[in-house]
Amino acid sequence: MKESLNKFSARFQEAFLELIWRQWCVLGVQGYSAKPGNQCIDPEALILMTCSVGRREPRLFDEMLDWLVCYQEYVSKQRLLLLSKSGLFSGNAVWAAVEGFLATQKAGAKWRKQKDAPNRNAEPLFILKDGRPMKGFGAGDEVFRSLGFERGLVKLRGMSQPFSPSHPSCLLLRLRALFGTTTRSEIVLFLLTHPGPSGETPSAIARETGYAQKSVHNTLVNMSLSGLVSRRQAGREVRYAIAKELCQSLLLGIKEKPSWLNWASVFVFLESLWILLGTPGFYQKNDSLQSIAMRELWQKHLSALSDSGLGGELRSIDQLSGKELVETVLEQVEEMMESFLKV
Repeated sequence: MKESLNKFSARFQEAFLELIWRQWCVLGVQGYSAKPGNQCIDPEALILMTCSVGRREPRLFDEMLDWLVCYQEYVSKQRLLLLSKSGLFSGNAVWAAVEGFLATQKAGAKWRKQKDAPNRNAEPLFILKDGRPMKGFGAGDEVFRSLGFERGLVKLRGMSQPFSPSHPSCLLLRLRALFGTTTRSEIVLFLLTHPGPSGETPSAIARETGYAQKSVHNTLVNMSLSGLVSRRQAGREVRYAIAKELCQSLLLGIKEKPSWLNWASVFVFLESLWILLGTPGFYQKNDSLQSIAMRELWQKHLSALSDSGLGGELRSIDQLSGKELVETVLEQVEEMMESFLKV
């Protein structure tokens, strides 16, 4: 088990980084040619996750910076703030440094200038696969250093390209190009990817998009006045649905039907597993202690994963223990990653 866990961890980290790379590439950065499927990319969740796992891949991190400088108008500052304040992502300190860097760039007025890191030595931004800090080369970047992270001078290549509006994964960016980076774009995206006749409730949309329920409710009320979003009472609930004609227009030119996936929930789980597998001494623990940690992780995220739109049914581990429990969880993670990376 110890050897297989080690091997799984290496494969998992490689697959996770590939998934992040692929999503950035479909948004326009230079890198992998393979494209993700039809699941709509969540730019803010992707940014915050890259601020964490991207520390293992300097080129990926800097391609993110390049894209953000070029296409920041498609990023919702409000939603980034909401997700970072949720406490679910571990890359918040790195994101604060990234935002501080963006504020120094041309047309960077959108971003908040950060205060210098208070009385602490800067830590290395980039990390080797074994968890050791990566040594910097050449001149350091003063902006990142002042915000608590040591790294080489940022040299943006300016190679990022516009996203493809006909790619199903880019539907949210397509909607933001049309409606802006307000709550409205996420609401329309959710209704487009949940076209059932029964409609959706403001609470469900708020839970899945990360916005406040009141904000979603007020926006839906306003949208219903257009006559293109229907509103109906269903018991104590009010449900909303998008008109079929509007749905067809907004999806014009997209050949494969886009699907919803709550990437924030999925990323948070995958990162938590990454952290657990990287815990010093975890591989040396016996099967019982490993299974206790794995059960706690799985149960903590099971509800969010089940509601995320993954599809299929996650297998229960309630009656399992020891080696069998660990293997069942890891098998499901492997199946999950394979579904994300299939071309």
